[in-house]
Amino acid sequence: MRLLASLLLALLVTQANAQSNPGFVQGQVLNASALNAAFAAKQDYPIPPSTVLAFGAVCNGSTDDAAAINTALLSGNAVISLPTTACRAASTITVPANVSLIGTRFNPGSPPLYSQIVCDLSVTPCVQVLGGVAGAGNASQFLANFTINRAAGSIPGSSQGLLVSGGYNVIIQNINVTRHYDCWTFKAVATGNGISAKVNNMFSSACSHDHVVVNGWPELYVIGGRLGANGSADLSGVDAFVTITGGGAGIGGPNTVNFSGVQFNQGAGDVAHFVKFTNITGGGSSAVVYNFTNNFAENISGDIVSSDAGVSIIDQAIIANSYFNCTCNFWNINAATQLSRFHVHNNVITNGGGSTFDLPSTQHVDLRIVDNYIQSETTVNGANSADLEMRGNTYAGNLTINNTASGSWGYLNLGGSFAGAAVPVNNLSGTPGKISLDFPGRTFSYTPTVTWGGANTGWTCTCTGSYQLIGNRVDAKFSVVITAKGSSTGLFRLGLPLTLPNGTQNDAGLVTSSSNMSGLTSALLVLPQLNNANAIINQQGAAGTASITDGAFTSTSTLLGSVSYFLN
Repeated sequence: MRLLASLLLALLVTQANAQSNPGFVQGQVLNASALNAAFAAKQDYPIPPSTVLAFGAVCNGSTDDAAAINTALLSGNAVISLPTTACRAASTITVPANVSLIGTRFNPGSPPLYSQIVCDLSVTPCVQVLGGVAGAGNASQFLANFTINRAAGSIPGSSQGLLVSGGYNVIIQNINVTRHYDCWTFKAVATGNGISAKVNNMFSSACSHDHVVVNGWPELYVIGGRLGANGSADLSGVDAFVTITGGGAGIGGPNTVNFSGVQFNQGAGDVAHFVKFTNITGGGSSAVVYNFTNNFAENISGDIVSSDAGVSIIDQAIIANSYFNCTCNFWNINAATQLSRFHVHNNVITNGGGSTFDLPSTQHVDLRIVDNYIQSETTVNGANSADLEMRGNTYAGNLTINNTASGSWGYLNLGGSFAGAAVPVNNLSGTPGKISLDFPGRTFSYTPTVTWGGANTGWTCTCTGSYQLIGNRVDAKFSVVITAKGSSTGLFRLGLPLTLPNGTQNDAGLVTSSSNMSGLTSALLVLPQLNNANAIINQQGAAGTASITDGAFTSTSTLLGSVSYFLN
């Protein structure tokens, strides 16, 4: 009866004031902004039962409103609203199952304006969904259109802004979290295990440690928003934009993590990691999907992707259609971490410090790095039996592909275009399973080595060379001009641009021009040697084929020629 009387009174007041109050229109629902203004100006207007003001909250920025807000959230009303002003909270605000908490007006600027919950410095978490372990089953919540702030002062370590822990299909829209150690935290627990949160327009600023922590949470989808403020509000020494961790018995994640259309950009200060994988209990799952697409990121001082020894695998990850503007490395992968089905494509990576793809040498790696623009020097150090495809990329600097002493490439597929004079492949020792190096129309330079009996003591040479890569074939040209004959003697070997790891003796070339040689009687054939980056030179004599030695050279000998060989 009291509720019915309040509704009738509200209707009468609305009709009576329709002409004099522009916020009230006869025959329509009360305008929320006008209603809040009316509350502040005229206390004779009725307070709707769904606002925290109806439960004793004052929301003047100084009175503790935590108890009143929590009472409203437990009142049985499905939707609870916050006014356009700041509500102080001296204790945690808990959003229970099947309740929506909605601000009246939202502005995530710096400083934020309008609907806010401002927690005292010592309060953590400031706002929580389901209070850690309270929710289960199909319990869902909806949060929208307000800021979660912290009082002025030094931000306490380990303080949390918004903690989502438990719940099913939690929906969050237009929420700004500012001035916390970890601003956003999604944490699954064994009891009341949370699953699935969808965030539209995620905002954060002045986070002293992490902007977002995904701690065992099974499914997180974020579309739109900005992590970091425009201006001077942000802090230096921030650890990560996104940290992925957790897992363990009874925990469903981390599982799917998706960020799309988000601006990762602090206006001030720096962030060490774009996405950081750390201490995943059990090492990680092979059934996880990590998707970072259509994003913009800058002011990253360390790396774009990193892991520690507590992560055994990062599987099915995609970084695509994004822009990275940072002085940072791309990878910082721990030797204990295996990369599997990791795709990096259609990104622009601009930096002044070099873009380094430095991979562990002991892990199988399945990488597809395709159709990116990479501004600076790029180095890939190969892993044992690793699979790597780098095609269609545009490199403003050089690309260097190295093998490691501990193993060889399993599959290597390279191609792209270069603005500078690149040396694309070095040290391909071992026996790669399959190699395709396709740089059509591009000629690379190299300096041929010359030795006699494995040494070149006293010999001097003006030696130049060039080569092209077409599929798995190397087409090389060389010029050897001896300027002084030294004391080293024995079999002559000519250096090649790349190691012949798994070729055949059918690979061959020809010395097209020679002068000032000694004892030559027939054409000279260039024969690349298996598992070596050099070739011997043979001539056909009366007694059969013979390799040339130091005796065939004078102090002014010249050799010009070419050789083609296949890498596998």
